[in-house]
Order: sequence, then C-alpha cells, then structure tokens
Amino acid sequence: MDGTAVWGMWKKQTPEEHELSNCNFYAYRLAVRRDSLLHASGKLFQQTLLMLYVKTEGSRLNYLRQNQKDLRVELYQGFLMLYKPRQECKEEGRKN
Repeated sequence: MDGTAVWGMWKKQTPEEHELSNCNFYAYRLAVRRDSLLHASGKLFQQTLLMLYVKTEGSRLNYLRQNQKDLRVELYQGFLMLYKPRQECKEEGRKN
C-alpha cells in the first residue's frame, strides 16, 4: 500500500470538489440497490420522484433567471464567432 488512500482523507478539498448538483445527488440516491426500501414503497416512491423532479427543475430555472445576463453574453459571443469568418471571407474575395 502506497498511502495515497490515507493521504486523500486528510487532503484539503476545494469548494468545487464539495459541490454536487441536485441531479447527480439524486441519481446516486435513486440507484437500484438490493433491498432498497425506497424502490419497494410504491406510490410513496412515485411521490418522491415527482418532488425531486420539481425541486431540480426549480433550481435550474432559478439558475437561468439569476445568470441571464451572463448567458446572453455567451450566446452573442457565439454568434460573433460564427459571423466573423464570413465577413473575412467576403473581404478577401473582393477585388480592389
């Protein structure tokens, strides 16, 4: 044993390493496992799935609402990247 597993326990993690999206967390929690009470609970399981879906979609919509300016800037930069090569081609093809 080289000690890397033990060292990993004491390593200070950055905040990004601690962050986990709702979707990833719920995917882990909802994974099918042997003797899972959640999967055997019928309608309660369905209600839980619906609640998790609504919560995930709500957080996604909040993110879009709060970061709308940044997302628009990225969209416009993408348009400029597509438009710029066409302009250069038109200018190169002109005769002086």
